[in-house]
Amino acid sequence: MPSILFITDPYIEHLLEGVVDFAREQRWALNAMMRRSGRFPEGMRPDGIIATIEHDDTARRLARFRCPVVQILRIRDEVRYPLVIPDYAALGATGARHLLTLGRPHFAFYRRFNAADSNAVRDGFLRTMRGADCEVTRLDFPHETSRTDISEK
Repeated sequence: MPSILFITDPYIEHLLEGVVDFAREQRWALNAMMRRSGRFPEGMRPDGIIATIEHDDTARRLARFRCPVVQILRIRDEVRYPLVIPDYAALGATGARHLLTLGRPHFAFYRRFNAADSNAVRDGFLRTMRGADCEVTRLDFPHETSRTDISEK
């Protein structure tokens, strides 16, 4: 049974819920104790790590492990170990293609955070919708500011 470590920096509950569901399906031994303790796990030798990596200290500590690291959120790319990053633009395009199959006349894209991953999802979504000659209402509510941008593109 593979041993997988879940590192939470920052901690986001719904991400853990999805990881737990997937780990059960795959029959992984998942260690998510950092969620409860807030402390970085020491002395473990996991087969792999699933992580959100925001702070330099977390990136440095992860570099000590000798296993693959899958980064859930694309907060940082400059790390010193092998990293798997999802193709967020492809995720956005896949979502757009699915919505197009439903035959709805109006589409919107809601973005809460101004981050590389959500921007890439948005760009893939908009590119696919434009390719299908569909209008999309963009609802941008970036977390870092109080500014609201609602635009038709």
